[in-house]
Amino acid sequence: MGGDAVARGYLGRPGLTAARFVADPFGPPGARLYRTGDRVRRTAQEELEFLGRLDRQVKIRGFRIEPGEIETALRRAGAGAVGEAVVVVREDEPGRLRLVGYVTPSEGASGADPAASTGPSAPAAADAPAPPPARSLDPAALRAAVAAVLPAHMVPSAVVVLDRMPLTPQHKIDRRALPAPERAVPAGRVGPRSAEERALAAIWRMSWAPTRSGSPTTSSTWAVSRSSPPVSSPGSGTSWASG
Repeated sequence: MGGDAVARGYLGRPGLTAARFVADPFGPPGARLYRTGDRVRRTAQEELEFLGRLDRQVKIRGFRIEPGEIETALRRAGAGAVGEAVVVVREDEPGRLRLVGYVTPSEGASGADPAASTGPSAPAAADAPAPPPARSLDPAALRAAVAAVLPAHMVPSAVVVLDRMPLTPQHKIDRRALPAPERAVPAGRVGPRSAEERALAAIWRMSWAPTRSGSPTTSSTWAVSRSSPPVSSPGSGTSWASG
């Protein structure tokens, strides 16, 4: 993309500026072109047809998102406990795109055998402190940590912990083989139990597109107000739930 409206570069990012802003061989001296990263082709009607991206940038609900930035945030959130991190866009339900993160635990220090390298002097290593136990990965904690450093539209809707990433025959991560997140009903809640509750759950799905709607297992009841939106007030015994 070129012309008078092309910016001068990225503020404080000379490396990215050099990669994206290149010399314009068709313009006057000093003119530059901007590499958008879009892949297009020219049709017989002299129109440009968009074919996709050259990089992994995606667009969800109008936001352009770099999955690699989210993957870096997931690895940092694990504080050394995350080995690999992959973020993909899934469409498990037609028309509903969402970000899903996949992580694997890092290799623990307990995988090495001290006796294999110390030889005859191995008994001296008996006084060494034992390595700390491997940390387990908590998907909810990882998601919360990512939400603390990234904007809301970049926070994965779910984080899945895998033993290992699926690989292609070329030993690259097979993103198409990554499993869909499990749909678990939150503890203490059940699905809609009557026609009225099913109707209310359908309204919530259309409005908020949650993965599952449920009602409390206590004696709380569903309520509909014609004059005001649903509200949960402390001590009222009536609540709305979506999850």
